[in-house]
Amino acid sequence: MPPDNESCIRCRIGSAIGQFSSFVRRFLLRHLYLLVVDTSVLLNRFNVVIVNIHDTMDMWTTSSITHTTRTSDKYSKRFS
Repeated sequence: MPPDNESCIRCRIGSAIGQFSSFVRRFLLRHLYLLVVDTSVLLNRFNVVIVNIHDTMDMWTTSSITHTTRTSDKYSKRFS
């Protein structure tokens, strides 16, 4: 006995929904993976920039302290 039109339409709709949801799932997983990888790379680069800025600030602070100490030593020797 051949299936009636209503059940055939339901089968086609169900099949189409299944194929679409499978496509959406694969698409989202692929792009979500790429998004996570890109974000990870971006954060690593940002972290490197922050570390470099921090190191540079440490160098400036150290040289500033050294300069201040030398200057104060000159003045203390001059006035003593």
